[in-house]
Amino acid sequence: MNIVDDTYYVKFNPFKQGTTNLNANANGTLGTNAYLTESFNPFQYVVYNSAGDTVRSEVAVQLGYSNEQLFMNWGFSIAISQECHAGDVDNNANNNGVISSSI
Repeated sequence: MNIVDDTYYVKFNPFKQGTTNLNANANGTLGTNAYLTESFNPFQYVVYNSAGDTVRSEVAVQLGYSNEQLFMNWGFSIAISQECHAGDVDNNANNNGVISSSI
């Protein structure tokens, strides 16, 4: 793909079909990690360029699922995933959610 020369923006929007606690297990509780008290709600995004042309995400981004969308007219793709909090060892296979650190 060849990227069309322009300036692109990504805006994240809350998912409108109600909220779901995707962190809950089958019986509706939050599991063994007491510090995970908030919900992970699905979200959608909009990509737009300097001319105001917009493309909305085709599916909502949800906890534990990777979403990649192709923007063929603009020549690029975006891959987004929603991950658990850093430190939640059982749920973060990629570096336990940490991007980087130093002392």
